[in-house]
This record gives sequence, C-alpha cells and structure tokens, in this order.
Amino acid sequence: MSINYTYTDSDSFRSTVEPGEHKIKVVGYEFGISNQGNDKLDLELRTVAEDVTIYDTLTFHPKSAWKMDTVLKCLAPSKGVALPAKGDALTIDTAFVEKYLKDATGIVLTHNEEYNGEDKTRIKKFLPCAVVSGTGHVTPIETPQDKQQDAFGKTEENVPF
Repeated sequence: MSINYTYTDSDSFRSTVEPGEHKIKVVGYEFGISNQGNDKLDLELRTVAEDVTIYDTLTFHPKSAWKMDTVLKCLAPSKGVALPAKGDALTIDTAFVEKYLKDATGIVLTHNEEYNGEDKTRIKKFLPCAVVSGTGHVTPIETPQDKQQDAFGKTEENVPF
C-alpha cells in the first residue's frame, strides 16, 4: 500500500479566520431535524483564501425564513440560476440544494465567538451577491439597509452637501 501526499509547509490547523468579509464555497450539506423538531439543513462552507471550514445551519421555521432568502441571494448567482419568485413554494431537497447551493460561492460577513472554550468562526451575515459579467467572480451588492443613516434618515448618498 502507498499513500500520495503533497507537502504544504503548514504550521498548524486553522479553525478561525479574522472577522470580516470572506469568499466562501459550499462544499457539503446534510439534512436533519433541529432540537425543537424543525427541519434543518446544515451547510459546510469553506473560505476560499484561507481554506478554513465554517458550519452554518438553516432551520426551517416561519420566523427564520429570512435566512434561507439571504443564503439564496448570496449563493445562487454564482450557480447561474435565477432566484425563485416572491411567493414561490419551494421543496428543499437534494435536487434543490445541488442546483442552488452545492459548489456555489458567495461573500459572507464573519465574526468569532467562544464555544466550549475555543474560538469558532461563525457567519454573521450572507451578503447578497452578483456575478461580475464575463469573469465568474462574485461581488457583494449594497442594499438599502446596508447604508448608514443619520438621525434624520439621510444616507451618505442623499445628503445634499
């Protein structure tokens, strides 16, 4: 028996990345049931630059529907598939995940938190993305809620001076 190996000169295993924006790729998924009895989809994500694995869970409950919407807005553009129309009833199964999520790339905002005495990188937000025409690269799209407003409701773009 023999094993092929490529030496990478790594110093240690990294399980966290600096908080901020990171390009990720969906490398795996698993369906399951949450502790509260709701359907869930566990995503295995890998940061492209740092090659660090981050896990995130989508729980299917009316109060958390927003999360699946943001995940689709983040990842589906890189797969070249159109987002579902508002109000579409979807069946989230293996075929759906393979079409919209598996191997998709997108930009996420991360933060680190302590879990069982260790720092873990967590997804703070999936950023809506678009594919830059002709390049295949994804870039975040600025949405109205991302713009900072002052006490009078004015954003940087609409201040007259």
